[in-house]
Amino acid sequence: MELNEKTVSAAKFIEEELPQVKDLYVGSGRHDSIFVGNVAAYFIVPRRPATKWHELHPGIQTRADIQQEIISELSCSESLVVILDRRWDDEADRTPPGQLPGSKDLDRFLSEQFTVVKELGGMTILTPSSNRSGK
Repeated sequence: MELNEKTVSAAKFIEEELPQVKDLYVGSGRHDSIFVGNVAAYFIVPRRPATKWHELHPGIQTRADIQQEIISELSCSESLVVILDRRWDDEADRTPPGQLPGSKDLDRFLSEQFTVVKELGGMTILTPSSNRSGK
């Protein structure tokens, strides 16, 4: 229940406060170690995915090369909102033995190029900063 309520709250905020936004990226609170992603948000928030990497998987989107692809796709969007869902970040710390540490490139990019516009208890909504580069 909590997932849907928070995701619905995020959708309402985006619809009411950011109606001009066309693209959406839903990530985790940290991308170096992923447990699961909030794919449901893409169905609840009426925006198109900003990247083909909209489904998050451990060991895939944690890779530096994949994160660079995501960064490239997000940089191309001229109308973007990001939702970071931190609710499963503690589970992500339980990385299987032998799995290499993931990249922090995407997290750095998001923190440097985006601004927090709303916190929803475990979810953070971001929009591009005015100093955003890369276009």
